[in-house]
Amino acid sequence: MKELRKIQQRLTVINKQLRTFKSLLDRQPSLGERELLDFFKHHEQLIPSMVSQVVPQMSPYDYIAREYDLFGDFTCDFVIGSRESR
Repeated sequence: MKELRKIQQRLTVINKQLRTFKSLLDRQPSLGERELLDFFKHHEQLIPSMVSQVVPQMSPYDYIAREYDLFGDFTCDFVIGSRESR
């Protein structure tokens, strides 16, 4: 089983990745699952910062894993967690 690993959130990196995401959406407004997964695989600083906008009570998210095993043959694309909120 994969483990969550610590992620350091850096505002300068997040801002740069956000601009890159906007540029991608400007060029290609309709993205499929594969395109999104590939993008976020290389821009994972955005994942915790975007989720914290939806679920702010769990912030700060400081752990992340890709293709995390749930049970059996099931995995989720990304998992993020917060040590503070467990």
